[in-house]
Amino acid sequence: MKARAMQNNQGFSLIEVLVSMLILVILLLGTLAASLTAIDLTARSYLRDEAIKLAQSELEECRAENFDNLLSTNSTVNLQFRNSNYVYRIERQVVQQEKNLKKVTITVLWKYKGKDYTYSVSTLIMHKTS
Repeated sequence: MKARAMQNNQGFSLIEVLVSMLILVILLLGTLAASLTAIDLTARSYLRDEAIKLAQSELEECRAENFDNLLSTNSTVNLQFRNSNYVYRIERQVVQQEKNLKKVTITVLWKYKGKDYTYSVSTLIMHKTS
């Protein structure tokens, strides 16, 4: 009778429990790494989107500005995101192409986690004569 009771033992051994816990820890670490990567990519995308908005806004200002007053400038914009302050440097380069044509290049520079990022856009602006 005692031998039959030992054969029907349906519990888990200590080795089985440890192996299943190790597998669970490995899966959780993989999930954590994937989550951290997703958070980082989201932050970089958000900061890039802000740079694009700043460049577009600067281009619209150039289009609205008097042609003769359109000059190269530099400026900075501060952005608060996730309890951190990010500084965008906006460089406007204006080059006379022809008498009534200027090429405007807007470059936005920023840092994220010690790495430099840039976004640049160019357009041609023609002097409207009546």
